[in-house]
Amino acid sequence: MKKATATLTTTLGLVLGSLHAQTVPPFLNYQGKVTDSAGVGLGTGTPVNRLVIFRVFDAPTGGNRLWSEQHTVTISNGEFSVLLGNGTNASYNGATEAPTKTTTPLDTVFTSAGILRYVEIVVDNGDGTLNATDAPITPRQQI
Repeated sequence: MKKATATLTTTLGLVLGSLHAQTVPPFLNYQGKVTDSAGVGLGTGTPVNRLVIFRVFDAPTGGNRLWSEQHTVTISNGEFSVLLGNGTNASYNGATEAPTKTTTPLDTVFTSAGILRYVEIVVDNGDGTLNATDAPITPRQQI
């Protein structure tokens, strides 16, 4: 009886553990480096706060925007770190981008059809708004 109980307990543990292992986390840690046209890291000497939009696409160019959100990011010596999935709805050229993080949580982007995802980043040029003067950094990075 003890052997049967131990086997059942082990089997349940493996099944429940494998179900948990398949869960996609709702957040993604993303780190990067931003430089100016001369290759100097933004915030060198004195850290700067910039608005940044993160977008996820299904292709390296063109394609469908699957998700986007906005963060206020502290950049120091060009380096930053954010927790994607923890920002606010992205606003570009004064309009909220669709799909919003509210309607499309980040984890659903990675559980839907297709395996390749690419992140695109837009960094505010320092004027405090995200608009057409703030071009996306290219190329998109596969995640």
